[in-house]
Amino acid sequence: MPLNLKTSILLLVCVSLGAFIIAQVPSSHLAKGLGSQNASTIEAVLAGAHLATTTLEAVTYPKTPAPELIAESALVFDPLTSSLLLEKNSDTPSGIASLTKIMTAFVALERSRDDDIVPISSQAVATEGATGNLRAGEHFKMRDLLEIMLMESSNDAAVAIAEYVGRKNGAESFEESQRMFVTLMNQEAESMGMDKTIFLNPIGLDTIGQKISNTSTARNLTKLVLRALSNPELWGMTALPYDSVASEEGIRHPLENSNALASEIPEFIGGKTGFTDHAGGALVVVAEAPIGKLKIFVVLGSTYTGRFADMRALLKWTKTLIHP
Repeated sequence: MPLNLKTSILLLVCVSLGAFIIAQVPSSHLAKGLGSQNASTIEAVLAGAHLATTTLEAVTYPKTPAPELIAESALVFDPLTSSLLLEKNSDTPSGIASLTKIMTAFVALERSRDDDIVPISSQAVATEGATGNLRAGEHFKMRDLLEIMLMESSNDAAVAIAEYVGRKNGAESFEESQRMFVTLMNQEAESMGMDKTIFLNPIGLDTIGQKISNTSTARNLTKLVLRALSNPELWGMTALPYDSVASEEGIRHPLENSNALASEIPEFIGGKTGFTDHAGGALVVVAEAPIGKLKIFVVLGSTYTGRFADMRALLKWTKTLIHP
């Protein structure tokens, strides 16, 4: 996709998110990794940013009956009013599959620059699961590798990112880098008050001999999304239906978003998909529902196709609410 169009989409994401980002996050941090062209625009947007609290309180204004969902747990949150609009078993731990990669991206952006050059090792390429067609010996800018990970849900990219950050922090082997990165993920989760969240790997893949690896709740994941809204570029990476990036060696990698809603919903700001046989279907979406009213949607324990059906139902239902 042409750079000017990608820049326009990113700016739209920044405008949509700006008025809802947590006030205590410094504007200099919010612009981290976005480059000088966009930084001043973002800081201007965020000058009036406000979000009362990350405590998720029940909504008090009238609403229509909630839709029937396949998902075992779900949550809809309005960050403008700090209102919990809908919840279904939102405190019940569940496998989160590749929703894990939201935290992977957050940790990476906290501990590296978006133009850092990340090497792809043979261990990363050998990772089980979805690939981004990466090749051992290639090198990517961090922002491009993050886009591969978030759009295509590439496990190879996630492991390469974890390896880079781990080695940057002193790890001397691939295995140590993964353990170190997971420690950082759990530390961030604890700092966000994600009290029912456990990360065992940076990708969300179920581990051998254990049914589910990474677990969280719909409520805990909402806290992660709220914190991750401090980096609009992260969500801009997930907003495109299609894109392509090139490695430093000039090898181009076409990308297709794993989120079917990216090309279907005009109000779509960003999101992340997840699925494993044991965790089921999982989905996070940030969208304007209705236009100008940002909402966070979380679905866990659905099916591969059911997660999208559940999300469509929640988006449709949210637009019927009577807002104050």
